[in-house]
Formats: sequence, structure tokens, C-alpha cells
Amino acid sequence: CDWVAEEALVELLKHFPPEDVFHIVGRDKRVEVDLNRKPSRQRPFRKSLMAAINPHDVHVDVHSYPDTDRYDDWWKYDLVIFNHNDEELVKCIVDEVEAAGYTIKVLPGDEQNDICCSVEEIGAPTCLLEFSSGLGKDESNRMPDACAAVARGIKKRFLVRNPRSNAKKRKVSEPAEDSWVDILNKLVEQTEEP
Repeated sequence: CDWVAEEALVELLKHFPPEDVFHIVGRDKRVEVDLNRKPSRQRPFRKSLMAAINPHDVHVDVHSYPDTDRYDDWWKYDLVIFNHNDEELVKCIVDEVEAAGYTIKVLPGDEQNDICCSVEEIGAPTCLLEFSSGLGKDESNRMPDACAAVARGIKKRFLVRNPRSNAKKRKVSEPAEDSWVDILNKLVEQTEEP
């Protein structure tokens, strides 16, 4: 039910060096399990994600919503952001998005966004970012420009948190014994049926 979330993620990733980011896309069908709720913490996707995050990371949970839904006022905005534990991260993103001419609604994070809650427990800054499906519609396709603005905001906050960062030297995660890739592979092996 995420209309353009993966498109937004792909556009966002274009603005970061591959060695400085990692992403994991949840493929479970939401009608079967909502990966963003507490009961899904034991799912392979959630275990993989949490094994890969460390307190020095900046986490953005990417989602999307239909621009035609009149259930609330989200349809009036290009993006909606939930502030979980880092007002400066949200401010950096909002400033860049608005400077680029897009509208963004800021809401407080809540316990329903359990992925962000789990990341908070690790101590990394986190927010949930919803992209309107309208950003990818028609020939205007405003998604790339909106994502470029979001990326500038993320980078601005990351550099404040990690002023000596060097993408080529920075490790995504440093578990005691295994790399996060090894952990992901073990989790996949554990979930495969014999």
C-alpha cells in the first residue's frame, strides 16, 4: 500500500555515496503483517534493520500516501514528516524541502511508528517521511527534485552529528563479531525453509 515509497527511496539514494548508506526494503505484504508495528519486531526484516543501525547513523523511514485520500489533510502536502527524537534532523529536512518550493507537514512521532521507536532505543536520530503519490504523477514528475531537497536536509544534519565523517572510512555498523552483511545473511538462512 506504499504508492511511491520505493521510487522515493531510489531517488534519495542517488544523492548519497553507496558506501555511506544502507537500505532495506520490507517486502512483506502489509495485509499479512505491518512491519512498522511492535508485533513485527521478530520478523527477519526488522531483525536485519536493527542489526545494521548504530547510534551514529541517521535513520529515515520512507513511506508514501495517496494524494487523493481525503481522510485527513495530508492531500494538501507534498510530504509529511514525523518527528521522533531529533528536532534538528526534522528542521534540516523541512528547511530544504520548503526552500525547494514543496509543502511539508510536521507531526509528532508516535508509538505506531515502531521502527522509529526501535531506532530511538539504539540512540540514533530517526524520523518517518511520507511522500505524496502526487510527486510522481504526470509528466512533471517532481519526485527527483523533492528527494534532492530531502537529501540535502539529511546531509546537513549528518554532518552536524559527524563533523569528521569520511564516507570512505565510515562503517555502517560495527557489531562485535560479525559484519551487518554477515548478520543479514545468517537471518536469511534462519528464515529459509528446509
